[in-house]
Order: sequence, then structure tokens, then C-alpha cells
Amino acid sequence: MLWTQGKYDVVVVAEAEDDIAATALGLSIASMGNIRTEMLRAFDSADMGKILAKMA
Repeated sequence: MLWTQGKYDVVVVAEAEDDIAATALGLSIASMGNIRTEMLRAFDSADMGKILAKMA
């Protein structure tokens, strides 16, 4: 959890088993009604290497 200046007050970096679990968590938090969420899919250097290797 990081407190930030600017558009967002707080940024939370979290890991989940998969995209479905991460989305379910985000929706559960947002359903409480007192916060809004924005999820960003991130890639580590190994994943990015695989992505770049698939480029034509």
C-alpha cells in the first residue's frame, strides 16, 4: 500500500492466483461502495521477454 499525491490517494500492489481472482477481489472491494478501483495488468521482465519474443 502506497499513499500518493495527484489523481489517486492510495495505490495498492497485489498479486492474485489469476486474472479472475484479481477481478473478483476488485469487484468485492468496489461493491462496498466507499471506494472506486482501477486495475492495471502488470508484467514482470520474464513475461515481457515472452511478449517481445512473439512480436513479428
